Amino acid sequence: MSSMNERSGYWRSLGELADTPEFRSALSREFADGAVDAPGAFTRRRFLQLMSASVALAGFSGCRWPKEKIVPYAHRPEGRLPGEALRFATSSELWGHARGLVATSYDGRPIKIDGNGQDPIGRGASSAIDQAAVLDLYDPDRGRSARRREGGGHRNVEWSDFPAWAEGRFGELRARRGAGLYFLAGPTSSEAVRMLRRRLSVEMPEAVWLEYEPLSTDHAREGARIAFGRPLRAHVDLEAARAIISLDADLFGDDPAALLHARGFAAGRAPERESGLNRLYVAESVPSTTGSMADHRIPLPPSAVGPFALSVARRLVDAHRIEAPAEIRRALEAAPRADGPGADVAQAIAEDLAANRGRSVAVAGYRQPPEVHAAAHLINALLGNLGPTVFFTADPDEERPSCFEAIR
Repeated sequence: MSSMNERSGYWRSLGELADTPEFRSALSREFADGAVDAPGAFTRRRFLQLMSASVALAGFSGCRWPKEKIVPYAHRPEGRLPGEALRFATSSELWGHARGLVATSYDGRPIKIDGNGQDPIGRGASSAIDQAAVLDLYDPDRGRSARRREGGGHRNVEWSDFPAWAEGRFGELRARRGAGLYFLAGPTSSEAVRMLRRRLSVEMPEAVWLEYEPLSTDHAREGARIAFGRPLRAHVDLEAARAIISLDADLFGDDPAALLHARGFAAGRAPERESGLNRLYVAESVPSTTGSMADHRIPLPPSAVGPFALSVARRLVDAHRIEAPAEIRRALEAAPRADGPGADVAQAIAEDLAANRGRSVAVAGYRQPPEVHAAAHLINALLGNLGPTVFFTADPDEERPSCFEAIR
């Protein structure tokens, strides 16, 4: 090697340059000294013991509550004790339908929502939508203060500043009888809101009140108007029904009375029921909770649900000799035929419905147009279901325009 270094003049380390006997001996070995010798004072068992203890201590430290300081009330509300949960009755609305609930608050922070035992819909139970509503209170995008628009932007202000600002603005509007004042709210059945609206209409008769919601029951209202001449709210009794047809309606999912429907449907499935088990037919365009529970699910595009409903109604009138007014017969004859998917099962569904007159239900979903809701009312009327399994209540605000018309 020394001769090679002398010829080339290049070397990779000082040891190679010195070319000592120790360096030559190290080159002849594959591993360095001590690399292949087992440690004498540290065994594998001891290594596992130390690692197990480290993992255990790390787990214990992660299970401890973070250190926080409890700040007492500056002015404690009467009857409120720190550390004790407070439960109070409240309500929540879905599509303008109210549901009674019980909220649990811990030191001023709502943490849980349960059903109210006195609510006729939930009867002590709460849906997934109700329980998730508490998260809205902790939404980081939730407004935490009043905001005032200035110069094309917004500025956070205190709520105490609002009365002074409103006094000047609403004083001018009151002088103009409310002309130019618009209110945009969600559909509600609250008596308190209706009372405030009546007072507003007296003081500012030219003010405009509009209601909008992305998902609404406007199609159901218009369908009832087509069938009965006025908007009505339909309610169904699934416990008394033996044959149920759902026209793109998620009775057990996003329906405001989903808990009541699920309870009634389950009661109709009881093996000890003398009248026999009920049957559920679902024609829908997207998978749903109700579709997963169906005895027969008919997947259809949204545009085919209406012709399918009319096909069932036509078979009830023609094949089963159910009496119908002449104008209804002419309308069914003029309606488009359902020759696509589902036409082969329409006859079987019509036979089951006809065999359970007065003990069946037809329901249309909010995604379907008003004509499909009217078709569902027609099927119920032909079968004599109006009263035994389907009943109606008045709409809280019959003169309310649709959400689409409100924002045009």
